[in-house]
This record gives sequence, structure tokens and C-alpha cells, in this order.
Amino acid sequence: MRDSVQSQLGTAILKDEPCFLESLVISSNTAPTQGQSRPLTEAEVIGNIFFYVMAGFDTTSTTLSFMFLLLALHPSCQSLLQQQLDEVLGSKPASEWDADNDLPQLLDGYIGAIISETLRLYHPVAWYARKTVRQTSVTDYEGTSHTIPANTLIMIDVAAMGRHPRQWPSTNPRIGQNQDSPALDFNPSRWLKSEGQEDRGEKSASPFSSGHRMCPGKKFAEVEMCAIVARIFSQFSLRLVPDDVIIEQARSGGHDSRWVEQRMKEQGADALFKGLGFGHGIYPKSHTPFEIVPRSDVGNIV
Repeated sequence: MRDSVQSQLGTAILKDEPCFLESLVISSNTAPTQGQSRPLTEAEVIGNIFFYVMAGFDTTSTTLSFMFLLLALHPSCQSLLQQQLDEVLGSKPASEWDADNDLPQLLDGYIGAIISETLRLYHPVAWYARKTVRQTSVTDYEGTSHTIPANTLIMIDVAAMGRHPRQWPSTNPRIGQNQDSPALDFNPSRWLKSEGQEDRGEKSASPFSSGHRMCPGKKFAEVEMCAIVARIFSQFSLRLVPDDVIIEQARSGGHDSRWVEQRMKEQGADALFKGLGFGHGIYPKSHTPFEIVPRSDVGNIV
């Protein structure tokens, strides 16, 4: 890692707007002038970069876990995703995918919408902490202004922001007994921007926060998730699998495959509502069986 950092220093210094990591590297190589604070040491730069990478590992993997469960629960969304992959990537092997041309199209299209909708419903970080440096005013969703004193610690409830019914009305039908499961509101298309339409809701959901204190790993996480989703769904689909309880209920009750499919969806929606763990953020805790199958086999329930 140290050699890689040093090798990029010359290029980073020449940039007008270096990225977060490049700014760290530059700061370690700049001598302080009178009145300035000391630059970061090499150990501090390496430590910050290591934390930057590791901090994005757990949050990204958790988001992908929720994303896969949601896509297994909503096969129609998988079809739209694969349609975009076919349009952008065609039959090119992964080794020929172009990050400069293909990636922006995917992130501006349905894959980007899936990422945003997953983060809206199941953000891996439940809240942000911010502290006011001066007295400031904010306006709530009803238009009422509130004055916040300086040095006030503010807890921003990301989960509530992403599920407020006035900002995010339900668009999907409810399934069985799981009327309150957020998984049933999964609708990536709400993030697709039409011609003449304003922003797709980033300010209302704010999954990576915003402003100078926004998540520095935003682009890194988006690229990573986009690559993984594209690699899997270009060739495969996800399919819910009935567990032993559902199979036994179907046999003893003489139920057909449509009943089995309905029960699997109810089970999945329930796991994404009642079966969540909570720490600093949320994570899927209940087991929901699904399998990866070739795209042509997705409709065949075992």
C-alpha cells in the first residue's frame, strides 16, 4: 500500500481537484508554513487509507445482502436489470467492459436505481451524528422553521428519512400478513429520471449524507456494487427456494406451485421486516433461502 501511495503522488499534486485519498497523500508531502498545522505523517496517511477501505467493506457487503434478498423477492426488477445489462454490455465478456463508458450508463440507469432504492429502505448505517459550528435554522417537511443553537449534537435518522410515507408513497400491493414490511415498497423505478424531471430524491434519502462531510467512499461503494451486480446478473438470476416447512405444508395441504411461491414471498417479506439485527446499523439476521440459477431457469420452482 505504501508503494502504491507514493507512486501516485506526482500525478495527484498536478490535479486541480484531487480526490479525498489524493488529498491525504499530498498533505503528507507538504511542509507546513508559519501558522499552519503540521502535515499528516506517512503512518497517519496509511492508517486513514486503510480505514477508508475497511469502513466501506461492511457497509457495502450489508447493502448487497439486502439488495440480493429484495431482488429475489421481486423477480420483475431482476428482468428490468438484466434488460439494461443486455443493452449496455451486450455479449461482451467481463474483461472487455469499459469503466469509462459502460459504468456511467449503468449507474445512471436501473442498477443505480436499485442501489438507491436498497439504501433508502435498508441503509446499513441507521443514523448520522453532526454538530453545529454556529447557530443555524432548518425547515422541516411541513415548512416550519427551527433554530438550532451552536455546538448542538444532531442525530440524523437515516431510516426515517428513507421511509417517510409523504415523501415515499407505497406503490406495490401488499402480500399476506406482512402489510408493514418495507420490502414490499421496493420500487427502483421511482429513481429513474425522466426528461425535464428534477433530481430523483437524493436530497430526501441522502444515503451518503451530503456537503463537506458526506461519505468520501460514495463513488468507491457505487462502483463496487455496480460491478458485482453486473457480473452476477449478466449471467444468472436469483430465485427464492422453499424451506422444509413450506414444502411439508404444500404436500400435506395439497397446495400447488402458486401457493408455494406466495408463501416464499411472504416469508421473505417477513424476514426483511421482523428478522433484522441492529447495532450501529441494520443487517439481515433471519435466514431466507434463495439460489443462483442460470437466467433461463428462473421461472422453474424446485
